[in-house]
Order: sequence, then structure tokens, then C-alpha cells
Amino acid sequence: MRNKKLLSILLCLALVVSLAPAVFAADSGNVISGEYTYCPSMGIIGVPNQTGTFTYSDDYFSGNGYDVTKDLTVISMNFTQASFGKQGVAHENQSDNQRDFLEKCGFTGYQCNDFFKSATTFDSLAVGGANKKLADGTTLVAIGARGHNYFKEWAGDVRAGLDGNWEGFQLAADQILDFVKTYIKDQGITGTIKLWMIGYSRSAIAANIAAAAIDDGAKIGNVNLPRENMFIYTYEAPEGVVDPNCRAAKYNNIHNIINPNDLVPHIPLTAWGFDRYGEDLFVPQAHTDSNYPALRDAMLVELNKVPLGQPYLHDLFQMVSLDPSKMQLAGDGKITQIEYYAMLEEALAKVIPDRQTFYKYQDDMMELMGTLLGNENSQFVDAVMIFINKLPTAANVIVSAGLAGEEPLVDVVANLLFDSLREAGVSNYNFAQIRAMLANTAPLLVGLITTAPTEVITLLVNVLTILTAHFSEIGIAWLRALPDDYLANQSHGSGKPSYLAPFVDVPANAWCAAPIKNVYEKGIMAGTSATTFEPNSTVTRGMIAQILYAEAGKPAVSGSNPFSDVKKGDWYYDAVLWANANKVAVGFDDGTFKPNAAVTREQIAVILCACAGGGATADLSKYSDASEISSWAKTGMQYAVGAGLIAGRGNNKLAPKATATRAEVAQIMTNFIK
Repeated sequence: MRNKKLLSILLCLALVVSLAPAVFAADSGNVISGEYTYCPSMGIIGVPNQTGTFTYSDDYFSGNGYDVTKDLTVISMNFTQASFGKQGVAHENQSDNQRDFLEKCGFTGYQCNDFFKSATTFDSLAVGGANKKLADGTTLVAIGARGHNYFKEWAGDVRAGLDGNWEGFQLAADQILDFVKTYIKDQGITGTIKLWMIGYSRSAIAANIAAAAIDDGAKIGNVNLPRENMFIYTYEAPEGVVDPNCRAAKYNNIHNIINPNDLVPHIPLTAWGFDRYGEDLFVPQAHTDSNYPALRDAMLVELNKVPLGQPYLHDLFQMVSLDPSKMQLAGDGKITQIEYYAMLEEALAKVIPDRQTFYKYQDDMMELMGTLLGNENSQFVDAVMIFINKLPTAANVIVSAGLAGEEPLVDVVANLLFDSLREAGVSNYNFAQIRAMLANTAPLLVGLITTAPTEVITLLVNVLTILTAHFSEIGIAWLRALPDDYLANQSHGSGKPSYLAPFVDVPANAWCAAPIKNVYEKGIMAGTSATTFEPNSTVTRGMIAQILYAEAGKPAVSGSNPFSDVKKGDWYYDAVLWANANKVAVGFDDGTFKPNAAVTREQIAVILCACAGGGATADLSKYSDASEISSWAKTGMQYAVGAGLIAGRGNNKLAPKATATRAEVAQIMTNFIK
């Protein structure tokens, strides 16, 4: 009986341990698994602290800091989230989550700076750290800067300065360096060390700049720190560096993990000369990764495991256009969120061509952000979120007011803001002061609206989608879901997508970039707008007529128009008449040309054969779908394949009745005019 009772007690204890990983962190040899607490992305509106899981090992730091490993990207993100300010506690306890995480990982000697214990200021940065002895005799120093829940520090993000690195970020980096020096001295650490340093958003670029200073030889104490002993991981870091050598190989121990759907890493503007130190490593993106759907689905599985994981909205992003005469929205889902950012950056660079121009508005913007985001009263933050939620439905009104001038814009925005304050129950604000701050920045906003109304209204309509891209929950889900070598296989240096001028939807490294550049420069194919090419859009009969007409030099056109669906003034009018007169592309028996109908691959082959007057032929029997070629198109397909204009689409198929994309036609025309 006694043995049975003892067995029951042991079973109960085992059950308690299994159900309480937050209390009992499992240490299996050199591997520690447990739970940590962090402030969620929605913590700014009072959502309580959440719990995540982690797996840590000293072995993660046995390799070279220049190498990227999945284990380190994930545990560093855990450390980053734990370094967010703790939600709903007094200032002196803001660092509790960070301290608890490090202690669970086996670190000792925790310290943090005074900014982790007091109210935030414009330029403060909270930093904390701990250390542990490793089996190889080195000391691992872990340094984490607060990257969320920092209220008034948000205003420091717009402190540009006139020269050098972005001033607000440089001030934050200096505070990290000061803390590292102080910590190593206070802890009496000497000899060879390893440095593990992380940051998120503002603290990410601060850690980035601080790490580069150490790479360059900045003294942090009586210690030896080889560059390969630096394990630097930053997440969603904005740009902020003006050093032309910031992508030098020595800085590649700084790994910047970036979700390209997040707007934050795209600012300040590259056009102003800003960049980051080290290498940028991007999570998958729809327009450059052919395996994106499968990778995204794996990420969504992980996101569903994250407490308060937000909906993944970025595949729903919709570029919208504005008709100033009717002030109506017209949906256009052909531009991805990342491609839109390239358009927005271009528009901003036109309105604010350099940081000196931005500097004129710096103080007013800091005061406005400090007033709205720096108040730790939860009702005040609620008001900001209510205001943000009003923007999509108010987009038309805001842009209309901006097109009308500064005064109407200030009236509309001020009323939206004051309505939000009242709805949140806030009464202690100065109406005149806030309106004056809005008025001071109005010239900048009006300039942007009048220059790029489409980009602005798209920003307002998609504001919630854009904001959620910066949520750390999405970041941790991506890192857990990615294949082990996904980030490691990316090339060193800047991973920021570049685009084929002037098209923001044609990545410079895309397979179709060269042929699109060729046909564009030769005047054979134009963009669908001043900045877009729409490479994946289907080619119509009107388009192919226009393309061939342009290739022929756009000769003069005469004669009557035999087509009931082609009108004088249509952009393809001359091209269709020319194509018909030269028997390149003729109409249908019902007297129509059907200019908006999609053109098939076999139709293109016949048209090109007619243009060339015949020529090369090929045996099509090797293609498994050769029997699907229409009888009237066989000669054309034999010519197009024999001349190297059209190739199979894979799986040994020609796909004769499939439509062709604009990118494919660009390649076909490049082959045709060689």
C-alpha cells in the first residue's frame, strides 16, 4: 500500500512537470527547452503578455559567427521578443521578461541600463545583458536591446540629423556600446569572449550600427573579441547607415532578417543614401520565390500555434487607383505589397528629395509622435489605434482634402483624430496644440498626395495589412517554418529587391528582366503604366498587333476600318488596321477583330510566321501534345519552334492553346528580332 501511494505521488509530480514547462525548463545535456514571456505586438493596446517556447544550446555558438544557422535565427528571435518591455508592470520591472529568459538559458550576472527602469524619452534605448562560461573557456555575453513597447522612443525614429548616420539610430547605437562597455567592466569579464547581440525594428538598426563599430575595432573592455565570435541577429531593421562600405565582407557577421512585406526595413529611403551594415536575409516573397505558396502554407501552420498570431493579410494586399474626377476606388490586385513599396519610395523621393528637406519637418514630427505615441495612458494609445482603423474607410475623403489644399487636409485629419480621442475616452489633450502640429506637417503631406495620390490612397486602404507585417509573431512563424538552409543559402550582401527601370514589378534578377529590357528599349513593347509592365498579364490580340506594328516601325496606315469592335481613337487602332492589311492578323467572319481577347501560343506562332514569310521548320512529333495543335496552326508552330521563337513549357508539352504572358512574349520577340 505504501509503495502504491509513493507511486501515485511520483506520477502526480510527473504530470505537474509535464503540464508546467514555464516553471520547469527541461535541460537535456547541453539543450535547454522551456517557455518565455513576451509582450505581443498588440501589447500597446493592453493585450497581456504572452508565452512562447524556446530551445537553447551552447552548441549554437560553437561555430563561426559569419555562418547563418536556423537554430540561431530562431533562438535569437526568442531573445528579441523576450527583450520587449514587459506589459502592464511598473517601469522598474520592464526588463523582467528579458532577465527571466536569459536565466532560463543558463546565463548569470544580469544587468540592464537605467532606461529599462524608467519612463521613455525621445532618444532613450533600454538595453540588458547577461553572460555564461562556455565549455571552450570563452565567455558568451548576451546583449538585447528593447524593440517594442517603448512609447516616446518612437518619436526618436524621425530624428534625421543633417549628416552621418540617421541621428536617432546613431544615438541609440551609442547607448548599446556604452552599456556593453559598462557591463563587461562591472562583471569583471576578461579574456576571449563571444558576443550574442539582437534587436528588433529601431533597436535592430541600433544593434546593427553598434556591431559594425565593434567590427571596426571599437574598444568594449579588456577582452579579446575576434569577428568570427560575433553572433549578431537583427530583425526588421530600418535603414540608417551612410557608410559606402557598409556591405564589406567583414560586416557579414551581422545578419539582418527581414520580411520584405514589412514597410519598416524600406525606410529611410535608399534614394537618400541609406543602407544597413552586413547581410540582408529575406523570408520568402511571392514575386521572386516560385515555391512561395508551399513555404507560406508551412508558415501559416506555425503562425496558428503562436498565441494571438494575427491573420496573414499580405496576399490580400490590393493596389488601388484613384480617379480624381469621381473620387472612387478601382481595385487592381496585380501589384504585390513589396512592388508597391518600390512605387511609394519613388514617390516619396520626388516630394522629399533628400534628408535636408525632411529635416525641416523633423521637430514638428517628433513632437506630434511624442504626443500621440509617447503617452503611456492606455486610453491615449487606444485612440491612436481607433484612428488607424478609421483610415481605410476615410481614404477617399483624406486624399480629396489633400488635393484641395493644406487647410482642408488639416481639417479632415484633425477631426478624425479628435473623434478617435473622444471615442477612447481621452479628454486631457490640447486641441489647438495638436492641430498646430498637424498644420506644420501639412505641406509635406499635401505634396505627397498631389504627387502620388494612387500611392497614398493605397497606403491608407491597406494600412492594417501594412502594419501587421511588422508583427513579431509573423517573424517567429516564418523562422520556424523555413527549411534549415533557406536563409543560409542566400547570397551575402544586400538582399533588398532591385527592379528593372522603370518597372517596379520586374525584379532585376527575374528570368524575364533581360528580354523585357530589350523590347522596352527598342520601343517594341511599352509598360502598362509609367512604372509597371505586368509581366504575368495575358497578352491580347490588340497587344500582339501593337507589338508587331511597333517592330515594323509603325508605318503610316490608310484605308477603311472593317471591324465593328475597333474604333478610331483606340490605342490599338492603327496597329490592327496595319496587321489586317498586311495579313499578319486578320479578323473573324462576324466582322470583329476581338482586340481584348487573349491570344494563344499557336496564334502567336501563326502571326510571326506570317510576318517572317515562313522559313525554318521543326518536327513537332516529339511533343506529347502535338496532336492538340489546330490544323491551321501547324505550319506556324513548325516555323516558330524551328526558328527558336517558342519552346516547350515543361513536361515535353508545347501548350498550343494556352495563353501567353507579356513576359513570354517579350522573350519571343527578343528571339524574333535577333
